Amino acid sequence: MSNKAKAVVLISFLFILMNGVVYFVTETNKQERVNSALEGHIDKLKTHYEIVLEYQRLIADAIYKTTIMKDGVLEIFSRAWKSSDEKERTFLRKKLYDSKKINYNNMSITTVYNFLYAIP
Repeated sequence: MSNKAKAVVLISFLFILMNGVVYFVTETNKQERVNSALEGHIDKLKTHYEIVLEYQRLIADAIYKTTIMKDGVLEIFSRAWKSSDEKERTFLRKKLYDSKKINYNNMSITTVYNFLYAIP
């Protein structure tokens, strides 16, 4: 084999080796950037999840307080707790439902709107 052929083989080998090194470094760097971006998105999602949970807790507390403060609700709950008669419980459930029907519709709509629009 002549010196010229040896030089061409050596240069080809070096070229392939350098391309392999560049490819390996590029792929490693690309994976690190993808992982970094994914971690950033996961952190944002966790933050938004915590915000949603806090909003839902506040809304549930407000609905609970609004329900309990309404006249007659505690009396209905007390009678239902003490009663073992299914007909009376059904009557009390219907009475409670009728008294809270408008509030329930308003609260469910408000909760959905808060869920959709209050979260950044």
